[in-house]
Amino acid sequence: MEACMGMRSRPKPAIYEPLVSPRVRTPKGYVPLIVGRWGDDEGGTVFMVRTRLINHPLVVGLLEMAAGKIGYEHEGMIRVPCDVEQFRRAVDLVVED
Repeated sequence: MEACMGMRSRPKPAIYEPLVSPRVRTPKGYVPLIVGRWGDDEGGTVFMVRTRLINHPLVVGLLEMAAGKIGYEHEGMIRVPCDVEQFRRAVDLVVED
């Protein structure tokens, strides 16, 4: 089961590959999330997450944490202000569920 993916030229998306090019369109059935701590020099890593996982309690918790820091009146891509490894562990738990 593939929960989130990046965009590379492969027949099947991998689970944790970051988005390589910002010009790639979001595939149907996915939502782009910028993951990374505030103040990171890199600005975060973009992951494509399957829309069906957005309602999972672990993902909802990450999104609520983001809303608490950013607010609900944020324009652009959803930013999840957590460590990339923490995000990956959360998605692993969702996929195993």
